[in-house]
Amino acid sequence: MRAAEARVRERGHCVIGLGVNDDNLAAAALYLRLGYQETGCHYLDRYDYVDTDGTIRQAADPTRFLVKTLNVAAP
Repeated sequence: MRAAEARVRERGHCVIGLGVNDDNLAAAALYLRLGYQETGCHYLDRYDYVDTDGTIRQAADPTRFLVKTLNVAAP
């Protein structure tokens, strides 16, 4: 997470965001401890995957969006 935040800072951005699956309570707790905050935005994270038989499947996971304000170093 620190490396991702550093890359965002290096590009001059002051906010970073991420989605976390509503069922992944441990990850959500970690992000909150790292300073991310709830936005109230909820969405379905839709994606394709290949199952063990080689069939392409679709999934949609309920997800919430978190953001963190970053301190951007002066140029």
